[in-house]
Amino acid sequence: MIPVIYNDGFKSDIEIKEVFNTFIGVPLKKGNNNITITFTPKMFKESCLVTIGTILLMILCFFIKKIFDIRNIKFIMIIFWIIGILILLFATYKIYLDPFIQTFIGIIKNGI
Repeated sequence: MIPVIYNDGFKSDIEIKEVFNTFIGVPLKKGNNNITITFTPKMFKESCLVTIGTILLMILCFFIKKIFDIRNIKFIMIIFWIIGILILLFATYKIYLDPFIQTFIGIIKNGI
């Protein structure tokens, strides 16, 4: 048993099992064992694409304003910035905060 909360994002060259409905379990053979475990959060690729798209949208909005020197497009630019920031915040939540929240929910649920 490894004292790390189990999540579907963990991958290994050997089978990973959920132990006590919370932790990661890895079957070991007698003697020395070399184990490599990697973790990729759910929706990581999608979140990266959303983040990159948001950054590109913000840069595009900045250049549109600079190139065309449009003064009455201020409202549209503000809307684009707000949408971009909201998308960036959502992606950040899904990548960084959601795994922590799920960990604490698992701990509370299982009384550990």
